[in-house]
Amino acid sequence: MIWMMHLLGEKYLVIGKKDLNSMTIKIIVTGGTFDKEYNPLNGQLFFNGTHVPEMLRLGRSRLHVHIKTIMMIDSLSMTNSDRKKIVKECQD
Repeated sequence: MIWMMHLLGEKYLVIGKKDLNSMTIKIIVTGGTFDKEYNPLNGQLFFNGTHVPEMLRLGRSRLHVHIKTIMMIDSLSMTNSDRKKIVKECQD
């Protein structure tokens, strides 16, 4: 039982409990705030890797997920080319 809802112009999937056991959710990692780390020596923020698997583990998620990192950049640095990569990954 899967429903598509529209809320304030955005699309949301509402999924029944039975469906969660048989589907895999694809998480596309692009960097951003969740994945930044702080270097105390120079005060800079940097990317070292994604924290998404750890966040899911700490949240005790039992969902089937496939995590794919396609870039590690700040959204302010994102180009049209980067956005096209994200769209392509969503469509695959």
